[in-house]
Amino acid sequence: MKFPQYIHSLRARLTLGLLLVLTVLLLVYGLLAYTELKADLIETAEAKLRVQVGPTLKRWTSHNYTISENQHPPVAGLTQELEAQGLDVLIYDKEGNPLTNSGQAMEETPPLPSLLLSDVLKGTDQIRVQPGAEGRKLVYLVPVIGSGGEVQGALEVSASMTNVDVSLSRARLLLFTGGLVVLLAAVGLVYLVIRFALRPLTNLAATARSISGNRLTSRVVVPPGGDEITELFVAFNSMLDQLENAFAAQRKATDQVRQFAADASHELRSYLTVITGYLDVLRRGAASEPQEQTRVLTAARTELERLNRLVDDLLTLARLGAGAPLHRQALDVPGLLSDAAQRAILLAPGRRVTVRCPVLPPLLADPDRMRQVLNNLVDNALRHTALEEEITLGAEVRNENLCMWVHNTGTGIAAEHLSRVFERFWRADSSRSCSKGSGLGLAIVAAIAEAHGGTVDVYSASGSGTTFTVCLPLNVRENS
Repeated sequence: MKFPQYIHSLRARLTLGLLLVLTVLLLVYGLLAYTELKADLIETAEAKLRVQVGPTLKRWTSHNYTISENQHPPVAGLTQELEAQGLDVLIYDKEGNPLTNSGQAMEETPPLPSLLLSDVLKGTDQIRVQPGAEGRKLVYLVPVIGSGGEVQGALEVSASMTNVDVSLSRARLLLFTGGLVVLLAAVGLVYLVIRFALRPLTNLAATARSISGNRLTSRVVVPPGGDEITELFVAFNSMLDQLENAFAAQRKATDQVRQFAADASHELRSYLTVITGYLDVLRRGAASEPQEQTRVLTAARTELERLNRLVDDLLTLARLGAGAPLHRQALDVPGLLSDAAQRAILLAPGRRVTVRCPVLPPLLADPDRMRQVLNNLVDNALRHTALEEEITLGAEVRNENLCMWVHNTGTGIAAEHLSRVFERFWRADSSRSCSKGSGLGLAIVAAIAEAHGGTVDVYSASGSGTTFTVCLPLNVRENS
């Protein structure tokens, strides 16, 4: 079953729901009020009837008489006095037969039911409502007790309930009309109240519709108060902040990927261009001269080795970016530093390389990655340090982190370049071809440190050299 479109709105559903609840409450209230009024009116009519019958019956039953067909009872005056008050009166004997004022049986009137007769003969009066030809009537059945205390028969007094029925009819009309008026008034009032209460949500929906991937700066005004709508607005603005940051990070990552692809293409093309040039030299005739052929092949091999290192570095960065698992082991940090220093001395004989390292706790890290970090930092220092200058390797514990550092006494890095030294393919010099490095060494160091949950930092000042520091947490589990 399809409903109109406006029924699906929150405003309409809340209005209908509240009206339904109000209708149920009015029905329950009306039913209870009507039931209580009906009970009060009947109880009042019963009390009035008892007050009318009681004194008269007490006065007449003080005489000693017997209700029977053979003995004429003095009931004529009793019935006349009660009928004068607008009551219908019947007299029953002990067998439940109705009698006339003269004590004769009334054949056209049915006898008193045996169940009621037995209760009356026991001295218990009965009062009940029963239908009549001219409407409902209240019937009061009371035993007639002689002066000797014996039950002589039963007296049935009936009073019309027209006044009670009229009052109940007016009450029903009033409750129905009043409830209908209340519901009609509630329709407008509830709609206005809900519309005012949901106005902030309408503004929220308008703001949400105006947001797109290129326009995430819009924010909704948080209404005062601490209700659920306020919490919704705060959460919505927080979600927009997160979306804006996510889109900004995605754009930044996209730009970095594009720049990385362009730089990688440039680097690969540079090496391939050089190798192609060497092959062209061989094709033009260098192959016929042994010395020239050897020189060209050696240079080409050198370029191929550089190209191979570049591809290896790109593969390393790709694996680290994809979350390749680390094989953590307990590492002897002083031993790693000593191995890195010995390698530096072998690569650059005569260079001053020292190690400063106290006794340190073991570091849980990937041994191959840690060697790669130290080798890249040492290679970077060798490339940017003169022969007479010194390179120092060291380590220490700082705030539950184990920090390894490589310091060189070179000219240092300009302050405006410090924030870019860990970018891929970035070099401080303008010419890419003049450097032996691939431009990925420090980027790999940063990626490895991040994969281990650590950080990498650089400090450089004119005249005091440059220090690269890698800090890794000590409180990690093996193979985590």
